[in-house]
Amino acid sequence: MSRLGGEVRYHGQNILDLPKAGMQKLRRHIQVVFQDPYSSLDPRFTVRRILSEPWQVFPEIVSPEKREARVAELLSLVGLNPSDADRYPHQFSGGQRQRIGIARALALEPEVIVCDEAVSALDVSVQAQVVNLLKNLQDKLGLAYLFIAHDLSVVRHISDRVIVMYLGQVVEEGPPDEVFRNPKHPYTVALLSAVPLPDPKRRNREVIVLEGEVLNPIFPPSGCPFHPRCSNARDICRSTPPPVRKIGEISARCHFAGEMDMVGKCRRSNTKVERKRFESRRGWHRTGSVQNLVISVANFALETDRNLSRLLPRVDGFHLAKRPAHCRATPTVASHWLAIRMGLARTALCPAFSKLGRAILAIKPKHLSMSHMACASKP
Repeated sequence: MSRLGGEVRYHGQNILDLPKAGMQKLRRHIQVVFQDPYSSLDPRFTVRRILSEPWQVFPEIVSPEKREARVAELLSLVGLNPSDADRYPHQFSGGQRQRIGIARALALEPEVIVCDEAVSALDVSVQAQVVNLLKNLQDKLGLAYLFIAHDLSVVRHISDRVIVMYLGQVVEEGPPDEVFRNPKHPYTVALLSAVPLPDPKRRNREVIVLEGEVLNPIFPPSGCPFHPRCSNARDICRSTPPPVRKIGEISARCHFAGEMDMVGKCRRSNTKVERKRFESRRGWHRTGSVQNLVISVANFALETDRNLSRLLPRVDGFHLAKRPAHCRATPTVASHWLAIRMGLARTALCPAFSKLGRAILAIKPKHLSMSHMACASKP
């Protein structure tokens, strides 16, 4: 596979220039924890065989007579019971499978572990457990992580140094506290602005809205790769690639890093205003608390109608796929109400919805026409 440019250096050596035999030896020192804990483990192998397989390639790491004890030690190291060694991957939860993946990466006693979105497929509570496990292993074994993630809270918690990339280029680098508190690149500013905050008092905070689309990284634009979406862009940004500028402990690839107010010149949007515009477009601006609940849930039913028609082809004798097109597309109270009748009130998928279903059946919108009434009848 050809590469566009750049180097990957490990102990001062560009590993992209290594021959096949050299790469084989390098894998002894660099291991990977993959994103999907379900597909990264062979379902036909027991945990014992999964953890022992790396030693078949590098037999000098652990002698055959000590492998049984080493498997038990690795499982204990990642918080699993050594008695689970004879179980198969499908008998574990997602978090337990990811722990097995971490144990497999530790089997060769590496120096560097690449965590490629290692917690993105897990629940939030399990994410915290795995992240804390990685931190404890780092302190105990002296590991170095290359942690790739889109969850900025996880990045800030686990990282000693943060690199922000855009279209394959590093646009900002620095200590996590500095990058998160005082970013210098406009893309980093917009990225941090999009992070949701669990604070009701700041629900109407202003956020930065980037205009335009992400371009093809194989054919990046001339000059700065971010200039088509940057409101601070000038002529030099469109023609000349930006240099790396050092501002304190942060390095930013921007012509004007540290020279202008990145936040002030970006397009800013009030969350409350944007939400009202969205609700107006979707027809959610009706009054009445019960009716708002019906319309909101009905809109969800309309959006997922195609999936519902595949998963539940027939609900109480009414075929979802046969609903007329105008009932799916018309953003009226009547069509929303009918979607709820067909999606919730006429089904018994969950007893918790029975009370809501009776309340919905008792509601008849004023704008319900005869054409919509016909849609509610069975085929």
